[in-house]
This record gives sequence, structure tokens and C-alpha cells, in this order.
Amino acid sequence: MVIPTGEWYFTGPLPEDHEDSSYTNYREHADPTTFGPFIAALSKAVQNMPVLDHFMLTSELGNEKGYFNISYYAPGLISDGRDQDEGDVGFRRIYYEVGQVWRPDDEVSGRLREVGRERFLDDWYSGGLY
Repeated sequence: MVIPTGEWYFTGPLPEDHEDSSYTNYREHADPTTFGPFIAALSKAVQNMPVLDHFMLTSELGNEKGYFNISYYAPGLISDGRDQDEGDVGFRRIYYEVGQVWRPDDEVSGRLREVGRERFLDDWYSGGLY
């Protein structure tokens, strides 16, 4: 939940300041200033994993507002319900499902789309942003 310096990966609006408020559940979406560098590091790391078949990064904070899921599947692996038809399994696939607040930037998205490219050539399918 926190980076090495103690800052939070997640943020959101603070509750009103009165005695019935809960400060424990207001962190409902990724904070771009801290989570951005984390996901950038992940996108760089997977470039150095030539035999990677699958990865998934998920957060369910904030329900639909802050929810995100980024997943990769190598050709031949069946996804967890994200493939749109039976032919998709023949391609490498990157899927993004993101809430209303956070999006991976273009550079990170580009690196994630390159996962497995060397191993599986240019065949890929991207489910895009939902």
C-alpha cells in the first residue's frame, strides 16, 4: 500500500471531519504520482522476461471508481474470461480494465503491448481500455 518512502500508492477524497467519519477507506484509486512510477517499473521489468506466459496486476479499491486490472496472456493460454472469441487464444494479449480515475500513460501502454513480442513475433491482440 505504500512506497519505500512511506507515501501511499492510493488516494481519494478525505471524509468530512466529524466523529462518525472513517479515515480507513478513503484510499479508493491509484495516485498517479506514486503509482505511475510503480507501473512504469513493471512495464520495464516484463521487457526482460522473455519466457513470461502470464501476469496480472489487480486492485479492487474503490469498487468501480478505482478498480483496475492489467493482465497478459501468451498464445495458447486461456484468459480468465477476457477473450472475446476462441481465436483470441492464438495470440499474445494484454487487457486493461481501469476505473474512472487512473490510466496507464502511452509509454507504459506501449511497453506492455511489447510483452512477448520477441518470443511470439508480432501476433498480438489488445482488449484495450474499458
